[in-house]
Amino acid sequence: MYRSIDRGNTRGNVITDLNGDPTDVYQPLAIYDVSDGVTGSHAMTDPLIYYNLGSDAGLKYSYVDENVINGYEYWYAISAYDGPDDWAGSLVD
Repeated sequence: MYRSIDRGNTRGNVITDLNGDPTDVYQPLAIYDVSDGVTGSHAMTDPLIYYNLGSDAGLKYSYVDENVINGYEYWYAISAYDGPDDWAGSLVD
């Protein structure tokens, strides 16, 4: 799950690569995953970053964002994937 304060133009904090350079990938606000044995970091090839595949904690169907400021408009996005994708240039989101 991602949160934006600019109508979805950005989705929170940008993840940097191993050199500290910003990528086109954003840090999720929350990660929920099905209990299937697929966990931990997955190395992406383009850009070279590690993507969190979850912790096998199971799915959740509700979320309460307790870190909000009165007067701001927040936009939320949910994304899903069925597994890591090693195709160069594709993002897992």
